[in-house]
Amino acid sequence: MKTTTFFIFLALVGALGASSTTTSYFETHSVSVYKGKIIVPDKFKKDSEGVWRDEFGKGMDEPHINFAGKYFLSLHSCGAECRYYQLADLTSGRSVSGLEMFASGDPPNLTREGYRYMTILDYGADSRAIVAQYQIDTDIVGEYDCRERVFVFDETEQIKPISKTRYGCGEFVE
Repeated sequence: MKTTTFFIFLALVGALGASSTTTSYFETHSVSVYKGKIIVPDKFKKDSEGVWRDEFGKGMDEPHINFAGKYFLSLHSCGAECRYYQLADLTSGRSVSGLEMFASGDPPNLTREGYRYMTILDYGADSRAIVAQYQIDTDIVGEYDCRERVFVFDETEQIKPISKTRYGCGEFVE
């Protein structure tokens, strides 16, 4: 039950709010946003009811440029404690690897101290920065911990850390 409560908490949290520290990372790694024709990868389909679906038939956001000037960074669910992110270049329709480090599943991700955690990403259409918040279930009912680390998606399409892990996170926005 406690695990379910933790992941319900994460679902309700939604998107991250950028703190002043993370805002500077977004600005430092800013890019211009592509304005041309968007090419959606073949693995994303719109069904007969107009709902976008991933390759496993799960509902998803409509593909749009939301990361690093030309990419669609999307969150996908694969069960209660399972989620993964995908990255697609919408100028070519090509899938880009590298987000596997942010996935969670079975077995669950564990901190060095042995606590379960889930990663929530904050990013923007006009920046190559990614802020990863690690939401940690401390095994105390109603108490959660958070750690944060900043990454950059470089010109070679590699995701590299550019900060150390910070204990504590920026505020969430519902």
